[in-house]
Formats: sequence, C-alpha cells, structure tokens
Amino acid sequence: MPVTEGRKGLVTVCYSTIQTTVAEMGEWSITGMSLPMIEYSAFGNTVQRFKPGIMDPGSFTFSGYFDGSTWASASNVVRLLTCTLNNGIPISNSTVAAAIPLRNLRLWANTDTDLESYGFWGTSESSGSVYITGLEVGTAKDGIGTITFSGKVATGYFEWSTSLSDEGPASPSESPSESPSLSPSASESPSESPSLSPSASESPSESPSESPSESPSISPS
Repeated sequence: MPVTEGRKGLVTVCYSTIQTTVAEMGEWSITGMSLPMIEYSAFGNTVQRFKPGIMDPGSFTFSGYFDGSTWASASNVVRLLTCTLNNGIPISNSTVAAAIPLRNLRLWANTDTDLESYGFWGTSESSGSVYITGLEVGTAKDGIGTITFSGKVATGYFEWSTSLSDEGPASPSESPSESPSLSPSASESPSESPSLSPSASESPSESPSESPSESPSISPS
C-alpha cells in the first residue's frame, strides 16, 4: 500500500487562472465530517437516547513560516487569504469572479505524479466553498515568524481527488480506481469544477510571483 511523503505536500489556491502555491507552508490538517448526536432522554429512561443531528462538513488548518518581504504585492496569495478573512469572502469552486479572486483551495498530500499516492483534498462539488475563519501569527527570540490559517467548509465536503478539471499540475496517467473520501458515500467521484482558463492543465506556479501581472489591489479592512 503506497504512503505519502510529507515533504511532497503542498497547499495551493487558484489565483485568477493559475493554481498557485501558498508560500512557506509546511503543515496542514483536516478534521473531516462529523455527525453530532441529539439527546432525547426522558423520565424513566435508564440509558440516554440519541438521534442524529445535522452533519458538520468539517474544518481545516494549514501553517508555515511568515515571509513579510513580498507582503505588499497585490498577487501575494498569503496576503489575499487574510483579505478573504477580513472581508468574510468564501473561497469557492465557482468560476464567478469575486472581489478577491481566490478559488479551489487544495491541500496536497503528494504532488509527485510518479508516485501512486499522488493527489489532494479539496471540496467535493462545483458549488463547494470554504471560509478562512482564523489567523495566528507569532515569533520567538530563538525562532522565526510563523503563520497559521484555520478554516471551515461551508458547502460540500473535503474528499480525496486525483482529478484536475481546473488549473493545476498535469493529471497522472493512471488514477486509483478507488479513492478514500470524507463524504457519506466514499464511492462518489469528485465532481469537476469549471475553469476560467482556456487551458485546463496549467501547472501550479512555484511562488506567488508567477501570478498574472495585473492584479486587483486589495487591502485588508
């Protein structure tokens, strides 16, 4: 059974029409879906009784090192992620242009197409969306600056995928026939999200500086 190599992980987000690396990230995690249970015990019961409530689609975090040298750049996706938080704007799979043009957040387990464990976790539907809900920045006298983002799945759910219907690295020649999923039905295949790009297989840029030269200027409120 193939396993993923942590060093080949990545966090990317589609900026304008390019799947762009969120610079200096080194760790991410997903809580996955959870089903809260509602108690409805009554007088006379000797054991608590429960019924299923409403499914929680899950949350996520990703973190790394803070680089302030390019913060002023309008195409700095780390800065744009803070703008989505400040303005309460979702990161969706939609092709509809938004004030802050970020789409398709992907948490990569492995970006190496030569390995069987190639793939990423992303929202499951073309209408799927997530919100950045928290930001932590810190430093220590014997360390370097760190930054941590936390977020919440708003629509859809995170599932494993090797299918790239939007901008991103080239698809592997062979995709696993069965993919693990955080959805209620693990057999569902990831839905394809539409693209704003004429080319659906652009590779992710290695740094935010490879983003389009013309970018909207957005300052955190």
